[in-house]
Amino acid sequence: MNKSDWDNSGFLEELPATGDTESGRMTELYVSPEGYTRLFCIRYFGRLRILKTLKEDCCDNPLYQKLLQKEFTIGYRLDHPHICRTLGWEMVEGLGNCILMEYVDGITLREVMERGMLTRELTQKLLTELGEALAYIHSKQIVHRDLKPENILVTHNGNNCKIIDFSLSDCDDTYLLKIPAGTRRYMAPELFHPNAAWDVRCDLYSLGVIMKEMVSLTGDKRLLRIAQRCAHPERECRYGSAEEMLAALRQTERHRRPVSRNLLVTAALLCGIIGGWFFLHSFRQDLPSDAFTPIFPANGSIVLPNEYRRILGDEQLRPQPDSTHLRRQLRQVLDQRYPLEEQQQSAAYREEMKGWSLPEQAGTSPNDSSSR
Repeated sequence: MNKSDWDNSGFLEELPATGDTESGRMTELYVSPEGYTRLFCIRYFGRLRILKTLKEDCCDNPLYQKLLQKEFTIGYRLDHPHICRTLGWEMVEGLGNCILMEYVDGITLREVMERGMLTRELTQKLLTELGEALAYIHSKQIVHRDLKPENILVTHNGNNCKIIDFSLSDCDDTYLLKIPAGTRRYMAPELFHPNAAWDVRCDLYSLGVIMKEMVSLTGDKRLLRIAQRCAHPERECRYGSAEEMLAALRQTERHRRPVSRNLLVTAALLCGIIGGWFFLHSFRQDLPSDAFTPIFPANGSIVLPNEYRRILGDEQLRPQPDSTHLRRQLRQVLDQRYPLEEQQQSAAYREEMKGWSLPEQAGTSPNDSSSR
């Protein structure tokens, strides 16, 4: 096509010249190898847009012209955040009739999977958005019929999904292309039968096959159960609607969240228990085995300093018979502080023994093992 054949009406704005720009006004993005359309990127009122038009060898074919118009009519009915918007129908000199569409800055779901970018969280998000978009499409009495990873875009900003390409779509009030259509791998089995009839469940089958491919990369068994029901060979065994499938999808998400919270709580408790065990274990290394039993004289004549309160426990008063045990405990604590015989002969040891009113028992010495 010569440069003079491009539109001169001012509909197309000048694009910066690049190696793949034929006229400086548009860039050819894609030519369907088996279909009848091609895509161009243009500037339109200062924004990037997509033009979808017929291939050169299909421009004069009345059937393809009607199919392009049917795609525009269906797409123009739809206004949803997860569906590529159809903005208008334009006659562009040199191209003929074109569908003006939203430009989506992203890559296909197929590319996301091939690049290893898919995670469980992203899978859940994208499937939820796809389910919402399908529910909306079906509410308009429209069946997409060609749902596949190549027809799902994932935006660079926010990882949001956008369904594209309604060239094989069908709705109740159209009469063209009333035959089974789609990509074989993603087509529901009933579409291959003679006198095949289809409804919204053929889209759910396609979504189920897509879901299986995504789950094979993430290993999410809960989603696999949903995928298997969506892609069940018998139409009656699938979900009855996209809303029903969405409810099951959201149920798995609700079950997933408490498990995460429980794991966090369990981990925190385990850390607390292990930390407490290490603290007590290191504490017991410096104390007798019974030093943790809080025993105090009932008359309260001995006032423990902070150090021994920490060592022996709380300030709870105990019965008078426990005072003997108290003395034994305190003697053991002192022996721990003064382990050597030379230390126990020191003035500091004797002064502390005296301060704690722990007189020597008859016939024993301070370091006698029986007194410990």
